[in-house]
Amino acid sequence: MQEELKAAAKQLADLKSQLAVAKSQALISQAVSTPGGAKLLVAELDGVDAKAMQEAATSLLAALGDPAAVLLATSAADGKANFVCALSPAVVKGGLQAGKVVGVVAKVCGGGGGGKPALAQAGGKDASKLQEALQVARDALSAGLP
Repeated sequence: MQEELKAAAKQLADLKSQLAVAKSQALISQAVSTPGGAKLLVAELDGVDAKAMQEAATSLLAALGDPAAVLLATSAADGKANFVCALSPAVVKGGLQAGKVVGVVAKVCGGGGGGKPALAQAGGKDASKLQEALQVARDALSAGLP
């Protein structure tokens, strides 16, 4: 019985990840180009957990090419916010770090986080400030992109 439960939980997690990636593909059209030719996508992705959002961000980054930056956010049912930032190699080489960006963005919602230079995630306690946090993300990433 426990094995079946574990298998069902894994299958559910896999389906959530696939759904997040499918939802994220619709966001590609929202990406903007910077004057230097980099692609920037900052968006809210509803109804996904942090792990699935990380896979969606990675998928979007691959679709946008290099140089590119992706920051996704979602609000959880408990009123908290989650963020994932993914940066292409050229953007990281240019000096931006996903962990620092996502940390600044999460502070808007009363949280924090971090990660590797190319991929990081964070959480915040107050999802009501999600739109403000997304604007901070746009500003921070725009300033650092070529």
